[in-house]
Amino acid sequence: MAQTFKDPVCGMPVSAKTKHRHVHDGVEFLFCSARCRDRFAENPGNYLLQSTAAQPSKATVASQKPIAPQKTTAEEWTC
Repeated sequence: MAQTFKDPVCGMPVSAKTKHRHVHDGVEFLFCSARCRDRFAENPGNYLLQSTAAQPSKATVASQKPIAPQKTTAEEWTC
């Protein structure tokens, strides 16, 4: 099964083969669509903030970790 990652904007699973990528603070983030990538690029802090922090920290700007493979279902994702 192909490795997947979680889109930091919408939470959708993203293939490692996606063409929608953005580098922020030296970390490459993967996205499900150009729209999610563009939203992230406009204001990465919105998606990297910890719930109690006012500013993103190096701890929150970590490499995207792969998400565990899940059984496929009839779910439909839209962004």
